Amino acid sequence: MQQINSAKLYAGIWTGMHLLLCPAKLVGNTGLQNRHQFDLLVKDFEAFISLSTRYGGRLMGDIQEEGGIKKVGLYIGSES
Repeated sequence: MQQINSAKLYAGIWTGMHLLLCPAKLVGNTGLQNRHQFDLLVKDFEAFISLSTRYGGRLMGDIQEEGGIKKVGLYIGSES
């Protein structure tokens, strides 16, 4: 994590790509919802959900299972 003024930027390697996440305010984005959406396929669903919620993520609805694949919306952001 890096900090510019009061904004926190998160950087790392994700599936071999360099990824940088920054607050919308920092780049002048005024959108209120759905700024970025990703579909992720993970090896350990329960561990992913556990870590995500431990660090501030919130489930959007109930976990569903279809054809042996579990899925759920996950909100990760600074707004309440």
